Amino acid sequence: MSLLVLEDVGLRFAGRVIVEGLSLRVSEDDRIGLIGPNGSGKTTLLRIIAEEQSIDRGRIERRRGLRVGYLPQDLAVEGGIALRDFVLSSVPGRMQLDDEHAAAEADLEAATARGAGDDELLTLAGRISELADRAAHFEQFFSEHEAMRILAGLGFATSDAGRDLGELSGGWKMRAVLAALLFQQPDLLLLDEPTNHLDMPSVAWFSEFLKR
Repeated sequence: MSLLVLEDVGLRFAGRVIVEGLSLRVSEDDRIGLIGPNGSGKTTLLRIIAEEQSIDRGRIERRRGLRVGYLPQDLAVEGGIALRDFVLSSVPGRMQLDDEHAAAEADLEAATARGAGDDELLTLAGRISELADRAAHFEQFFSEHEAMRILAGLGFATSDAGRDLGELSGGWKMRAVLAALLFQQPDLLLLDEPTNHLDMPSVAWFSEFLKR
């Protein structure tokens, strides 16, 4: 099944042809390496697929609900959040779910303290149970253990988990963003020279991760 289809795509910058008559089909389980000299349009093609660059002509069709993860060469990452929380919160809904669960438990505690009736208590308890089931789904597929495993594979120490992103150098910020993308498990992962800031052990781990 195709994730993405490009048909007869064309794009020019300042009169210069970047792509012309480009057709491409990306299917599930495809592994594609994009190779070419500097300035040949590799980054532009990735930006087109990631919907960060419009085209002059042609057609692009994406599977409904397609989740795309894109790691560009140039990143602008703000601080103010711990590394571990940055990775965990990259999955939409996780932090909101934690907040909802805490609020529901507080509501139940308050209702119990004021002697609420059984129906109200059962309703609140049911809400907590529902949120717990949803949290279990997150823990199965997006656990903190998995986030820490990915961070470790990319060279972070356990003690780095609580560090503010603003304390990290540009190369380590790139690793943090890469970790978040891998944690999200997108349907289509676009990586623009991802090994630029990785050492050899991290490159080896990353290669095995992608093979799996």
